[in-house]
Amino acid sequence: MNELTTNDSIDVLELAMVTDCEPIICPLKHTFTKGFYIREIFMPKGENGKVNLVTSRVHNTFHPFFILKGKVAVFSENDGEQILEAPYHGITTPHTRRVLKIIEDTVWVTVHATDIEPEDNSEKALEAAANKVAETILEKHENPLLGGHFVNNEFIQDNKKTEICHT
Repeated sequence: MNELTTNDSIDVLELAMVTDCEPIICPLKHTFTKGFYIREIFMPKGENGKVNLVTSRVHNTFHPFFILKGKVAVFSENDGEQILEAPYHGITTPHTRRVLKIIEDTVWVTVHATDIEPEDNSEKALEAAANKVAETILEKHENPLLGGHFVNNEFIQDNKKTEICHT
């Protein structure tokens, strides 16, 4: 008998989100200072009774996070379900993957130690440097039900769809 893990359950949820839900736009802001990368994401509340859900990437580092604005219901295997409201700060532990239900428009910020710096302050250079940081701080997790993985807010199709079976 195969048991579904939390990651398997989140994969199933992501499949439903991609299949049945309209994508939401979650703008990112990348800021670099000597020794640090700061990532800010804006996650909008759903409109007209719709619920916006966001799944996180899997981080492999300890790092601080801050909720500067808003309110979210957060589920993770490590912490169960919590309601977090600004102002709030916490520490992400390695191997954490979250599901967020956006209750109010939310601004979530993470801070990561890094030696990576953008070539200049152009949007293209900031994005390239942010992607390099992501390669060092994130575990690559391919959702087998979708046949791909997410990079920032973009889904990358790998054309390797499989199914998670359980009885």
